[in-house]
Order: sequence, then structure tokens, then C-alpha cells
Amino acid sequence: MIHFASQCKCEYDVSISQSLNQSINQSINQSINQSISQSINQSISQSLNQSINQSITQSVSQSVNHSLTQSINHSISQSVSQSVNHSLTQSINQSINQSINQSINQSVSEQSECVCAVMFMRANIVGTVIVLSLILWIPMCIVIAVMVTNSISTYK
Repeated sequence: MIHFASQCKCEYDVSISQSLNQSINQSINQSINQSISQSINQSISQSLNQSINQSITQSVSQSVNHSLTQSINHSISQSVSQSVNHSLTQSINQSINQSINQSINQSVSEQSECVCAVMFMRANIVGTVIVLSLILWIPMCIVIAVMVTNSISTYK
């Protein structure tokens, strides 16, 4: 019976030992699996976060660069356009003002000459009649004389 009890105790010890070994192995495997799983998850998570951050940073950077470029180009266009329009407007206004001033000055000088001539004619009515008569009658007499001479020569 002692032998049987010792044999049972040995079998019991072996069974406890096996059960403890299995339990320890399971515990170690679970710890290792959890550790590996956490490590892999952290690595994947960090890698994904870095990739996402880089992607977002690039996208935002490109968007901001594109937006800034458009804004700067638009501002430059407007500035150049306004500058050119302002310069052209000033140039055109100066040209128009010069033309108007020249026209006015010529018109005034012509009117003053006409006014002077008319005033002279009013003051010297006899002289005016003589001058106008000479201007009309002398050319008319020459034209009539040439016509008469031509008609006489054709009759001969």
C-alpha cells in the first residue's frame, strides 16, 4: 500500500507538474503573444500614423502652396492691371487735354483773326467794297476775255 501510495503520489506529482508546466507554458505563450501583438500593433500604429501624417502634411503643403501661388498670381495680375490701367488712363487724359488745349488755342486765334477782320471791314466799309469788287471783277474779266478770244479764233 505504501508502494501504491508512493506510486499514486508520484503520478499525482507528475500530473501536477504537467499541469503546472502546461499552465506556465500557456501563461508564457499568452504573455509572449500579447507582447508580440502589442509590439506589432504599436509598430503598425506608428507606421500608419507617420504615413498618415506625411500624407496629410504633403497634401496640406501642396494645397497651401497652390492656394498661395494662385493668390499671389491674382494679386500680381491685379496690381499690374491697375498700374497699367492707371498709366494708360493718365497718358490718354494728358493726350486728350493737350489736344483740347491746342484746339481751343487754334480756335481762339482763328476767331480773334476773324473778329479783327470783321471789325476792320465795318470800320472801313468803302475800302471793303473796293477790295471785294477787285477780288470778284478782275478774275471774271480775265475769264470773259479768254472766252471771247477763243470764240473769235474759232469763227475765223
